[in-house]
Amino acid sequence: MSNVIYAVTPTAKIENTGWVTAPTYPIFMPYKSAYGSYTPYSGKLPRLMSIAMTTLVLTHDSAYDPSTRTLFLSGSWQRLARQIKLLNGGQSRDKLADLLDAYENQPFPTTDGDIIVAESTGTAQTLGQRWVRFTPEYERLMTGFPKKPVPMEDMPHNTVELDLWMLAILYCPENQPLQIPTRDLSAVLPETGERKSHATLYKQSAKNLNDGQTRWAFTYEDADGLTITPADCPADAEPVILHATH
Repeated sequence: MSNVIYAVTPTAKIENTGWVTAPTYPIFMPYKSAYGSYTPYSGKLPRLMSIAMTTLVLTHDSAYDPSTRTLFLSGSWQRLARQIKLLNGGQSRDKLADLLDAYENQPFPTTDGDIIVAESTGTAQTLGQRWVRFTPEYERLMTGFPKKPVPMEDMPHNTVELDLWMLAILYCPENQPLQIPTRDLSAVLPETGERKSHATLYKQSAKNLNDGQTRWAFTYEDADGLTITPADCPADAEPVILHATH
């Protein structure tokens, strides 16, 4: 692959703020691996990793070398990974090693199609001695699309809640509610694997999100689906409807 030189103006670093683009956040990735068939492309880890990688690339952090499209997994990356609880004990390190290997060998699902994330990730057993050398295609997804700020102090720990929160970050207008009809929400999000109904899960997730932050109000009703309302939204603002496209 050709060596594409990074030529995007750096995004200012803001304390406790990450960055994400819609194509890089894998919102429709499975919450769990299928029974008897483990895949690194499932759960919360790849979701958080996408935020960490995009944040460090867009801010031209010292952990990222734009001339080679290489993010080194030491220093700034490890501090950010601990902050967002991407690293949380030995098991998460083992799963992250599996994820790095998958970046080289398995197409990664994005809203822009399935692509290979990395040309190489190193082979060292120590995580801090590994890296992610991005393919030009994946770098384009991080740098060539509108970037959205991620208020990391409000980041949910539950994976379903994280996805609902990211829908607000990525798609909710500043002064209008965002409404996702029930059928479209089921198409956008993966199967939960929970015994409780989707309606019960989404209602509980909305309540938890409302308890944990104040930027948006989340409600779920069977008839209307999920509604996300910005804190300063006018009471008479018409909602924007988000429909699934895949």
